Amino acid sequence: MFQTTHPKHPGYRLDETHTLCVRCFQLRHYNRPFELEEAAVLRVIPSDALGVVILDLFDLEVAFLSRLPRYFSGEFILVVNKVDLFPDSMNSSKTKEYLRMLAREYGLKPLDVLVVSAANGDGVDELIDTLNRFLHDEIYLLGPTNSGKSSLLNQLLRRLDVVHEVTVSPFANTTLDHIGIQLDNVMIYDTPGLTRDRHIHHYLSTSLKDIIPTKQLKPQTIQLTKPGVIFMGGFARFDFDHTNGVSFFVAPKIVLHKTTQEKADGFFQTHRFTTLQHPSVEEVSLLGAWVFDTIRVESDEDLVMEGLGFVRLAVTATVIIHHYANVQVYVRPSVFRRATHGNKTHR
Repeated sequence: MFQTTHPKHPGYRLDETHTLCVRCFQLRHYNRPFELEEAAVLRVIPSDALGVVILDLFDLEVAFLSRLPRYFSGEFILVVNKVDLFPDSMNSSKTKEYLRMLAREYGLKPLDVLVVSAANGDGVDELIDTLNRFLHDEIYLLGPTNSGKSSLLNQLLRRLDVVHEVTVSPFANTTLDHIGIQLDNVMIYDTPGLTRDRHIHHYLSTSLKDIIPTKQLKPQTIQLTKPGVIFMGGFARFDFDHTNGVSFFVAPKIVLHKTTQEKADGFFQTHRFTTLQHPSVEEVSLLGAWVFDTIRVESDEDLVMEGLGFVRLAVTATVIIHHYANVQVYVRPSVFRRATHGNKTHR
């Protein structure tokens, strides 16, 4: 709802001639966050509505499924967005199978599992057919922040020739409340992104736009001729005890740097805010202590740095990972075909 009296409250616009509130104008035209005094509260979603739960394929925060019953207890379709980032290497069948397995582990039974791209519209026609198949009077799009709910809604509206558009941006909580749009006899709602527990995106500001990929990712492969260290920007240090190829699936602006174990400590202290670029000094103060984990990674698994990307190893190996405490690290069965080519990086 628009208002013209409280600049720091939701819906504020300069006067009634403006069609966007100040916050949406800043996000849409300048990709600039605009702080508000009041945080949005997700209203109760009716249990007899149909849910469309959207996850980000690049940042597949599977723990969100464990929290889903807090917000919604009705029937839902599980949708994986951003397939356009991995058109050559993503295995759709394996991805769907993996997500069904995870849903079962959390006691969830989605009506269907789909893979789509809100960026280019891939899979949107199938989503529309599925929505018609499980038709409800109300449909709610819900998922973690930055999973692409608003972008997907805009794709649906374009396919259905509906003249309406909701604001999108890389910043969390761009959507502050339920946005309802009438489609014939169905009301479809966009909802605020559900906050992720200790997710790195909430600790970043200047670096955020550089770590979220917007174009197809090419695996950056670094060949290790002897055991060594690879830095993923200033976010993580990987100590490898094997000699083989390591492929990084990260945004292009995240610097990858190979060095020796003897030189790694000194390089990090000297170049963490220069050569390695991200994160900034201010962001580091929010990311927690510099810690390490020792993780066994199988050759058919992805080593995930949540919110930053993932790593594929050519062989089964044990990896020591130094990272900030608020960067979640884990392994998962790979949902991608093994890369047979990539951008080889020698640093």
